Amino acid sequence: MRYFMHIILFTICFSLPVVGFGQVGGPEYFYFQGLQKAEVEHYQEALAFYDKAIALKDDDPRYYFSRANANYRLRNYNESLADYNRCILLLPENPLFYYNKGNVLRHLKRFEEAIESYTEGISYDNNEERIVQYIINRSASKFYTQDFQGAYDDLMKVYSIDSTNAQFFNNIAPVLQRMGRYDDAIYYLQRNIELRPQYAGSYINLGFLLIELERFEEAMLYFDKAAEVNPAEPLIYSNRAFVKMKLGDFDGALLDINRSIKMKKDNSYAFKYRGMIHLEMGQNDKACEDFQEAIRLGYSKMYGGDVQDMINKNCQ
Repeated sequence: MRYFMHIILFTICFSLPVVGFGQVGGPEYFYFQGLQKAEVEHYQEALAFYDKAIALKDDDPRYYFSRANANYRLRNYNESLADYNRCILLLPENPLFYYNKGNVLRHLKRFEEAIESYTEGISYDNNEERIVQYIINRSASKFYTQDFQGAYDDLMKVYSIDSTNAQFFNNIAPVLQRMGRYDDAIYYLQRNIELRPQYAGSYINLGFLLIELERFEEAMLYFDKAAEVNPAEPLIYSNRAFVKMKLGDFDGALLDINRSIKMKKDNSYAFKYRGMIHLEMGQNDKACEDFQEAIRLGYSKMYGGDVQDMINKNCQ
C-alpha cells in the first residue's frame, strides 16, 4: 500500500500598494481605515470599512481586492473568491488577482480551476519572484490532481530560476516519491536538511518517504526531530502515529493522532490513520466513524479510493 504525503508549502496572499488617505467619509477614507485594521489583523473590522467604501464606489478593484484578502484571512473562501472574480472583471490584466484567486480555489479543493488561475496570472506578470510563487503553487495543485509529471515539470522550472529555493527542495521530494524516484527524493530532502536544519518540513517529508519504504524505525527518528524543531505542526503527530501503529505501539499512536486532530480538525488523512489504528485494536465501530469522517472531509477526491475500500471491507 502506498501512503500519500502532504506537501508542506508556503501560501502568500499578495496585496496592492496603498494610495492616499481620502476625504473623511469618502470611499478612500473608509478604504484606508480598512487597510489599517487589516494591518493589525482585525479583519472583521476591516471588512466593515471595505463594505462602506464599496457602497460609495463600486467600481474600484482595490476595494474588492482588499475585502477578498480580509475574507481569505478569515477563511471565508467563497466570499473571497467572489471578490477576486469581481477584481478580474474590473481589471483583467492584473496578475495578483489571479494568484490570490488560485490560493482560494486550492482551499476550496477546486484544483483544476486553481491551475488555470495561476497560469493566467503568469501570462500577465513579469516579476520573477512572483512568477516563482505562481509556479510552486500551480505545481502543488497539479500534485493534488495526481498530475505528478506536470508538478515535476513546474518545480524544475523553479529550479532553473532559483537553484536554492527552499520550497523547491521541499516540494520536489513528494512529487518524486509519487513518481517512484525514491533515491532522488531522498537526495533532495537530505540536501534541504543540510541547507536548512531548523526547517521541520524536510524532516517530515523524509519521514513520509521512509514510511513509503517501510523503514519505520528510521522514520520515527525524523518525526521526533521534526517535533523538536516545530512542535506546533499537526502533520508530525498524525504521521508519527502511523509509524507507532506499524511498530505495535497502539496507545502511543492514539495519543499522537488525537493530538494531531485536536490541532487540525479538517485533516482527512489524520482521520484515515485513526481509523486504521482503531482497526488494529479491534475497534471497528470507531474505525468506521473515522473513515466516514475522512470521506466527508474530501479524502477520496484528493487522494483516491482506499478509505472507501476499507469502509466496504470493514463497515458492513
